[in-house]
This record gives sequence, structure tokens and C-alpha cells, in this order.
Amino acid sequence: MPTSGGKTPTPPPTAVPVDLKMEVNAGVNSRQLSWNPMNVPNLAGYQISRVESPSTNYTVIATVKDPFFFDTATLTSGTKYCYKVSALAADKSIIKTYDAGCITAGVLTLWLPNITIQADAVTATIPINIKNADGLRIWNGDFWITYQEDIISTIDQEVLSTPLTDKGYAWVYGVSITNPNLLIIAAVSGGNAPVLRGPGALFWAVVKIKGTADQKTPLTFERFKDGAGGTRIGDAEATPMALEYVNGSLTIAPKCFLGDINCDKVVDSFDAAIALQLATRKRTPKASEVFSGDINSNSVIDSGDVSMILYYAANKRWSTRADSGNDTKKARQAPADPTISLSVAKGAQGSTIQVKVSSTNLVNWTGGDFAIAYDTQYIEKATNVTLGSLAQNFYEPTMYDEGIGLVNISMALDSNKGTPVNGMGDLATITFKLPPNAKVGSTVLGLNAVQLSDLSGRDFALSDLSRTIMRVDGQVTVTSAGASANTIYLPIILK
Repeated sequence: MPTSGGKTPTPPPTAVPVDLKMEVNAGVNSRQLSWNPMNVPNLAGYQISRVESPSTNYTVIATVKDPFFFDTATLTSGTKYCYKVSALAADKSIIKTYDAGCITAGVLTLWLPNITIQADAVTATIPINIKNADGLRIWNGDFWITYQEDIISTIDQEVLSTPLTDKGYAWVYGVSITNPNLLIIAAVSGGNAPVLRGPGALFWAVVKIKGTADQKTPLTFERFKDGAGGTRIGDAEATPMALEYVNGSLTIAPKCFLGDINCDKVVDSFDAAIALQLATRKRTPKASEVFSGDINSNSVIDSGDVSMILYYAANKRWSTRADSGNDTKKARQAPADPTISLSVAKGAQGSTIQVKVSSTNLVNWTGGDFAIAYDTQYIEKATNVTLGSLAQNFYEPTMYDEGIGLVNISMALDSNKGTPVNGMGDLATITFKLPPNAKVGSTVLGLNAVQLSDLSGRDFALSDLSRTIMRVDGQVTVTSAGASANTIYLPIILK
């Protein structure tokens, strides 16, 4: 029997799983854990383990599907605890493990950023941030921040509300008479303010600039001392809470200010375009870009920051809860949690396929980040993304895929075109390329991570909106491309 003499093409190799990296931040009632999504499409989930230091006998405390977790167990305040996260394959075997280190239960972390401003800047915005506000209701708080008086003016300063504290909190502020390089912010609520949740900025301090190019001043929290005062927060019973401090700095240079990522002295769609690229993790942002682009102070640049930048470009001010239309109480009374799903698709080896990202039950949605994992034996990579019918008023979406089995997509509302999105429909369409030697059969397209935000940059799941995002994976079926060119067919002989 004649044969072609050809060889069966070797299918593409399976991508190597990426490394896990987890961050843990203590709060009043919980510890917030978050990590990067894996490039494995059929994950069983992530296994969380905890141990009281200095013991090394970890105990599994939860298995979750999302790349974040709130440890709400009652732990001993002031005691050190360590965490690990493990990614589990479909058969529950461990793919990767990451040791996140240890935190002290009940200790809140306040932090100031490293800020770079233009040499001719008149003002600078200093965010006073908290790593994890989960369970915190500030009865009273004093925030003392020192700086060099020859660089930051002691007059005409202003303190603005943020989406985290613009409801139920009031404050006064001023410069110490005896110490002119000290800004004091005193916050009160009377115990009636809502409980805070998630990371973010407690206040934005807008200060006048006196210094000149190449000057730099530390931004430092003054620790509380008996008889002298300092930074401290009182809980719902006005009891001082344990705090840790991360200090920052302000540098005057021909660079960028809040929202001005490309350093051209204006906040506009060009800055949003850069922020979208950074949100997809296409590259590591520079230090100046982190400050300029992280508007919601959650330590990363994401689609929530992009929608806030686009809002500022249209309105020349930062958005608030009122602007977002996403009232916390109303959002929690939504008829159902939002669902994000991937469609099914079918294509032959060497062809392209299109997969839709769809949604239901969206309420005041303005930004989204999606991590989609695929098997590189079936799919070569994503090549394009376009807006769906429900997101026609969004800025052009951005995609990053380096061919390792994970595509990151970010998209945000363009406030010049429309208002926050409600309801159900298609959000985006992704085009995938199938390799000529793709494995024939069906494979899971894993929706491994979804982050949704409103106009004020609040994360649907991690902020006080407290919404659960349901995720539905997709499926891709690859069929044979047909006979190859060097195949020899034998005739059919009928008798």
C-alpha cells in the first residue's frame, strides 16, 4: 500500500504555569488576600493555608475560585499569622504554591505614596491611604503628616473627600502653629458613618508648592506619643487601634501629576490609553506612572483608574459616589449578582474563532479587567478584541497576550460618550488564532479572573459594594483542517 511518507505534526506544547504572587493586608475584622490569576484554563481553584507564627504546620482554611479571599476568622489581635496560596489543577493536584509571608492580626496599615510633580506645578495632591479598611468605622481619627516647609506651603491647603469616605465623615484640617511643617487632619463621624471596606484613599490633601526643580521632601506620618499627639484612629468605641505606617515622598521634577501619566500637563484620553495598557500588565509601570495612574489607591493600575481618568478628562474633577450613581444600599438590593460568561466557539486547525464576553445584572458598571486562560495545545493566542453592544460608549479596549496561555483585557467607560452601564448584553468579542497543528478536540476557555468597578473606582467585590461576581467558563472545539498536501489517496474500485 503506497503511503505519503509524511509525519503527524507535533502539537504545540502546553504553556508553563506562571508564578503565583500574593499580598496580605490586615484589617479590623479580616485579612485581605489577593494574587495574580494562573494561566491554566481548568483550575479547580486556589487553596488557602494559614499558620500562627512561629509554627510551620499550615492548616487549609479555604478553597476559592476567585484570585482573592477575605479571611474573616476570629484571630488573636497582635499575633503574627502566615499564609500560603496554592493553585489546584482539575484533579486537585497542586500546580504552584506561594508563601506570602506573615502579618499581624488587627494592625491597620496607613501609607503615603512617592509623588513626582512638574517643576512648574502650583499644587500637588497627596493621597492618605489605607491598605485594608475592611470592618473599619472611624469614630475619630488624627492624621499628622510632616514635610519640609521650604517645599510645601503652610497656607491655602485643602483636604478633599474620596469615594471611600465621602459619605458620613466630616473633618477639619490645618497647619500646626508651633510646627509649620506639619499638616493635621482631624476626622470625626459620631459613630454613624458606614463601615469601610477594601483599600483606598481616606483623604486627598491638596497642598501648595513652594519648592523648585530637583527638590525633594519626605512625607512622614508622625507616630502618636503621649502628651504630644500624633497619628491614630479610634474605632466605634473611640478606642485607639494598632497602626503601621509606610511613609512616602514628594519630588519636584519635570514629570507627572495625578492622572497625567504621559506628563504633558493635562489629563485626557491619551493618559487613559496608557493606563489601559498598564492595566493589562503589558509592562511594569514606572514609579511616576504608579502614582499618576493609581487614582483609587489600591496599589495597582486597573480599569477603575481608567474610568476615573476619563471622567476627569470630561469634567475636570475626580468622581465621587454621587457621580457613580452606585449607592451602596441600592447596589446591595440588586435583583441578582452580576454574571460574566464566555461563549462557545468552533473552528478548524489554522483558522480564527471569535468568543464573546457577555454579562447579566450589571448595575452602574464603568470598568472591567478580565483574565482568560487557554490551553496552548488548542489555541495559539488572542489577536484582537472589540467592543460589544453593551459597551459601545466605552473607550477602545486593550488586550495583552504573550502566548503563554493567558490573555488580559481591560476596558473602561468614556464619560464623553455615555453614562454607567446597566443590564445585560455583550461586553466584548475576542478573536483567537488556532495553530495549524492544533490538537483536535474540545478545551475549556477559563474565565480565571474578573474585576468590575464603578465610576468612582470602587471594586464591585472588594469595596463596600460587596457584590459577588458569578463567572461562567467558555469552550472551544477544534476540528481537523482536512487532508494535508502530501497525502496520497487510493482509488475506490467497485466490482
